[in-house]
Amino acid sequence: MNNLKLWDKSFYYIYEFSSTLKEADKFMSDIFEKYPPLMYGTHVVEKHIDVGRNKCSLTMKHFKTMMECKRHCTAPTLGWTEPA
Repeated sequence: MNNLKLWDKSFYYIYEFSSTLKEADKFMSDIFEKYPPLMYGTHVVEKHIDVGRNKCSLTMKHFKTMMECKRHCTAPTLGWTEPA
């Protein structure tokens, strides 16, 4: 098991991409297909769209392995209390 703290940047692949809207949608779709969200925790961190210029920039990330995703998703809670 890894000794680094949970949620450390080293557990993720991070993608930063800028292109046309169509190319950005294709890039995002390809990442989601290759690294399914429920298996790798794949998600869009940030997305900016400029419709007038047909430009999009986005940041995506996912865990490097399915085991890291599982380890993070099944870790004990951090002591948060349930809402009253």
